[in-house]
Amino acid sequence: MGISVAKGEYITIVDSDDIVKENMIETLYQQVQEKDADVVIGNYYNYDESDGNFYFYVTGQDFCVEELVIQEIMNRQAGDWKFNSSAFILPTFKLIKKELFNEVHFSNGRRFDDEATMHRFYLLASKIVFINDNLYLYRRRSGSIMRTEFDLSWARDIVEVFSKKISDCVLAGLDVSVLRIRFVNLLKDYKQTLEYHQLTDTEEYKDICFRLKLFFDAEQRNGKS
Repeated sequence: MGISVAKGEYITIVDSDDIVKENMIETLYQQVQEKDADVVIGNYYNYDESDGNFYFYVTGQDFCVEELVIQEIMNRQAGDWKFNSSAFILPTFKLIKKELFNEVHFSNGRRFDDEATMHRFYLLASKIVFINDNLYLYRRRSGSIMRTEFDLSWARDIVEVFSKKISDCVLAGLDVSVLRIRFVNLLKDYKQTLEYHQLTDTEEYKDICFRLKLFFDAEQRNGKS
């Protein structure tokens, strides 16, 4: 509702539990003015509720401003970067041109929605700028899917989200090799989680095993096993 009635040319998203650095919007918008960017991405630091500590990914010497092509962004989303890949996945600490929301929509409460959605803004954007600076405090909540609220829908959702994401990137003509490895690593994690919860006699478990077999068979054919 908020996005649909917003009057500005750019949208920023803030989680109600998090804290925005006082100069975040100004810092991001400066790149809109200077480089006519459709999307400007910042970075963040964590406050972990479980131990009461702050965690920083970026120090002063890491600061930089980069204009990135979509392939580089997708690789960084998938983990091919020395810092925190979540900077490119989370919807917060960013400025996004409002007109992009005409074609890209967040769902209402869908699990893994950030993973399912953010890459679509990047795919449509003409110019993307990244500022590697601590502009936002993200509050890390307690809990682990391995030990707490896991159910079969987690496995279904992660497979669906990454299948669509890879499809989007293939249709856009991108190299998905880095994203493919991240998907495989997630499938391995969820396979172990299903085994931990004794859910091996399920369609979800069998589907994950099938997808992993496809990957390992391909690696063996290509001499990478």
